[in-house]
Amino acid sequence: MSLSASLKDQVLERDTFISKWVHEEAMNKCVEDNRPFHEIADEQFEKLVDHNIIQPVDKGIDGKVNTFRVQGMMFEYIRQKAVCDNYATFICKDNSGDERLPKSGATIHRLVYRSSIAEVPGSTSLDSNLSQVRSATISGHAGRQLLKALNKSENLQELNLDDCNDLSNVSLNLSKFTELRYLRVNRCTKLSKKTVKKTMKLHRLAILDIRDTNVDTLPIQVTQHSNLAVIVGRFGVPCKNNKRKIRKLRKLYQKSKLQKIEGLCVDGSVVFMECLRYMPKLSVLKLCCRQDAENGDFRPEIIASSLTACERISSLSFDFSNVYPLDFLNVIRNGSFPLLVTLELRGQLSKLPTFIPQLDRLNHLALSETNLGLASLLELAHMPALSRLYLFEKKPNLYQEAEFVIQRGQFPRLQHLSIATPRMPKIVIEDGALPGLQTLELFFLQWDGISGIHHLTRLKEIVLDANASGETLRVLSEEASLHAIKLRIKRNLITSSS
Repeated sequence: MSLSASLKDQVLERDTFISKWVHEEAMNKCVEDNRPFHEIADEQFEKLVDHNIIQPVDKGIDGKVNTFRVQGMMFEYIRQKAVCDNYATFICKDNSGDERLPKSGATIHRLVYRSSIAEVPGSTSLDSNLSQVRSATISGHAGRQLLKALNKSENLQELNLDDCNDLSNVSLNLSKFTELRYLRVNRCTKLSKKTVKKTMKLHRLAILDIRDTNVDTLPIQVTQHSNLAVIVGRFGVPCKNNKRKIRKLRKLYQKSKLQKIEGLCVDGSVVFMECLRYMPKLSVLKLCCRQDAENGDFRPEIIASSLTACERISSLSFDFSNVYPLDFLNVIRNGSFPLLVTLELRGQLSKLPTFIPQLDRLNHLALSETNLGLASLLELAHMPALSRLYLFEKKPNLYQEAEFVIQRGQFPRLQHLSIATPRMPKIVIEDGALPGLQTLELFFLQWDGISGIHHLTRLKEIVLDANASGETLRVLSEEASLHAIKLRIKRNLITSSS
């Protein structure tokens, strides 16, 4: 039913939907299953794909669905059911004159409001109708009148604001929503700092999503909310660095419920980074680095030492691109991150950190723009649980070897291998190598070929770049013809690196 708030054929973001679904349904199930809620949400999302309720639109190089849309007939069914069951009330205002308003005096519990016109026509019914709203999704021009009416709601628990770029000119008093548990503000580029500071008073807040906004810092008081479990965006958390302050924060964060922090800018967040080690439930962490990191407060040694102490981390990501090298990860000792399942690195490395091949539970590894040679990649060949490996490089002449040979017994559990690079030497697969491989994705502009595909007895499909030449397709088809079963060979346009 959460999908009923979307438009027909609207492209939705996976992470946004999962966060909303978690808020509405998965929290209770998480308590029962005693598992991180993001794991349960991912499982349920895959079920929606498998049952053709939603259709993937964009996949990243890691094979993960980034965006999707609801299947046509399923959308009509979900929308009708939402109306019939009084699950949601839909209000639409646009230039065509189509204006759908609820019946006068109707009680609204879930509001879905869209307006493509700057001025909202006067209406006296909104004040009374919105007083009992528990969930509100607002897209386009919010308008003074709507937000003024919404400010009177005492039971608002969920607020979604999409493309509302008039928020700087209207009154949005977040501090009045004392029951608010879910706040998502996406693509609102004129959000005032005063509005952001009001989130400090939302003590019941569990999920905060501020992606694609002009918010680049969060008050550290927001991260201390006792119920806060998820923060998503691209933000720093500045705080004065002194021992007395850190001792106080340590006591606060030891009771923290934070499980997922995505988009934390490490530059300018030294104190907060140091406090990560005290968060007992933190399991998902995605770190990034801004362009001016070298001129800011950036302490890589603190990042490494703090992360080493985060023993419950199951998913870890670094997005440093070309801003700052990731070589500080080399100081992380072997045996760190005993529960780590997913690791994504985007940034330059002079060598592969020694702790990575020692990760016994790691099954998903993505290396992007690391500038590592093929010899370094073979250091991963004997990882016991690695099932998905993604390599993405932009440097044209990175791989100078004549051949990339994968020997017998290497990558014993690998099921999905994806390589994207401008030039790739010939790939040679020996008998007994990659025994469990099912999907092979090859995105090259220049390629010297492949041999040994017939050794991959479990291989089901090969995916090539959409711009692959006909000659490449012909050579690959000849090699695939030697396989015991008929392989699917298709082309796909890679649109994302992570």
